[in-house]
Amino acid sequence: MSVEILDELVIAARIDAMHHALVVKDLAPILRVSSTKLYNMAREGRIPSYRLGGSVRFDPHAVAVWLRSRAITVTIYSGGSTRAAAH
Repeated sequence: MSVEILDELVIAARIDAMHHALVVKDLAPILRVSSTKLYNMAREGRIPSYRLGGSVRFDPHAVAVWLRSRAITVTIYSGGSTRAAAH
């Protein structure tokens, strides 16, 4: 298993242990993305999120499931073999 996949799985476990909805300023540093990028990802439906009033919120369990699925679903074809990879 690659370091990137392990890293995403560790981050997913950390997020899944949280028991309250996350806001952009909480989640962006954990995912190592800018607040702007996270807002764009939420707006485009590329990360599970919901709106509460004017705020974007993230269910920690839904984000953890999303991260885990990213870590195991991408398949790279090289030389006739396949392997899972993070994206």
